[in-house]
Amino acid sequence: KLFHKVVVGDIDPDIRTNGKGISYIKKNNINVEIEKNATKFLNPSYIASKNSKKVYIVAKFASSSDGYIYSATQDGRYITNNYSLKLAHILRGTVDGVIVGKNTFLVDKPKLNVRYDLNVKQPQPLVLWGDNDKGLELISEKYPDINFITSSNQSKNKNIIISKSNTTVDIMDCLIENNIKSILIEGGIKTFNLFNKEDLIDIFYHFVSNKKLNDGLFFDLDRSIKNKFTLDHTSTYSEDSLSIYKKI
Repeated sequence: KLFHKVVVGDIDPDIRTNGKGISYIKKNNINVEIEKNATKFLNPSYIASKNSKKVYIVAKFASSSDGYIYSATQDGRYITNNYSLKLAHILRGTVDGVIVGKNTFLVDKPKLNVRYDLNVKQPQPLVLWGDNDKGLELISEKYPDINFITSSNQSKNKNIIISKSNTTVDIMDCLIENNIKSILIEGGIKTFNLFNKEDLIDIFYHFVSNKKLNDGLFFDLDRSIKNKFTLDHTSTYSEDSLSIYKKI
């Protein structure tokens, strides 16, 4: 035997595969153990997106130990360490789309893809552009691999997705129409608040570095999670910490 035991994260709810792999392994006299909550930790959107018609929303923020998510004076682009960055890329690989707001995109120019040599399906990179399409035509041509969501119907480029309005209802309908059933919100605060104020975020990953930034853009964690989330899991990665909050 090559294997004596296989650990399974969960039973796939997809009727095409539900339990079939486990049955096959057991028929070959290999022990199977189900590690509860492993799938929920590493791939929180999968089971939920299979069982629901709504968009499953994961949010992620990384902040300094004193609560800042960005500072013009910070050393380097990233606040957290490589362990946290790799886990963030694993999260990207579990959703259909990674989304940021217009300002975050224009300032940071994030690629919104999965790196670190992870063998996963690439999510669709998404930018919430809003209803003002000024500059959108040129920026969408400059970044042909990025999909821009706007409520303006003046632009004709293939990577521009038209939403009826900038409300979360129409944005989510627009995502479903484009076969995007799960998203990861990576920034900024305005985009996070847009979905959070309507209790649409299902799970929230908060990475905290041991670094202090002392000034910059502050993320009010207590205000953001109050009466909306409950702490589900905490762990440490070298000098970083991760707290996972689930919707109440």
